[in-house]
Amino acid sequence: MSSLLSTKCWVGLALLFVSMSSCAQATSAPIKSSIKSGDGLIAEIATSKATNPIGTVIYVTGLGGKGNSIQKLANVFLDNDLNLVTFDRDEPACQGFQCFGTVGSRVPSGQPIYAEGQPSALDHIVANELSSVINFVTQADWYQSAPKLYLVGGSYGAWITLQASATPELTELISGAVFVSPSIAPHKSTGKYASEALRFDAIKHGLISKPVLAIGSDKDILFPGATTADSVTFLEAELTGTKFFAVKESTGKHAKELLFYSKIHVKKIIDWILEQAK
Repeated sequence: MSSLLSTKCWVGLALLFVSMSSCAQATSAPIKSSIKSGDGLIAEIATSKATNPIGTVIYVTGLGGKGNSIQKLANVFLDNDLNLVTFDRDEPACQGFQCFGTVGSRVPSGQPIYAEGQPSALDHIVANELSSVINFVTQADWYQSAPKLYLVGGSYGAWITLQASATPELTELISGAVFVSPSIAPHKSTGKYASEALRFDAIKHGLISKPVLAIGSDKDILFPGATTADSVTFLEAELTGTKFFAVKESTGKHAKELLFYSKIHVKKIIDWILEQAK
């Protein structure tokens, strides 16, 4: 396998939409590049060496906000002629339930998913970070030969992916979605989180007529009484009009941990994307 060429391209947010060709010239080897905005968003891009790549995958990470570690799997995507884009959100490091407060601190409401009459962290992430990454990708030279874009959302990243799919200026740019260990379980939420159902109902239409793959486990507990398998079952029932594929896995590992642990599930995701891209 050809070695990766490492390059760096640091730009401000205002320049985020410039052509990738300025920092990633054509080459016979895969290219890895980095983009940093003035607001702290750091995206990493691995572009396929194929003359006609099949498409581009953006990994949308969950709570904790650090998605660039998925670039450890870049070669697997590149070997299948898929570009891989990841990004670290502009959030402080956190662990466990502390991350609900960390992601909520992005907005005055303090709410990760739903805030009546106010923006939630979900709105802020899509409007200020994921939309910037998607727009950059879809305007890059290397994207034009394979304009198919798949979002892979891990855990809370599944909520972000669903929100993006229902955002008018982004909907038509998204070819399909993968939910890895999704934390979308509003039917199980109670108390102050019960209003998550209102957000879900408002955005569940975004993937109509598009392919969706969801992977969850009965052993992967989101909170007492809810697992990622429950989330997959809920999504399969509620995302009517989508081309839905459900996978139940048995390791109980969550999101990025599952992808790093299980080559089988990474292959399932890639094979599924390749099939949808035909």
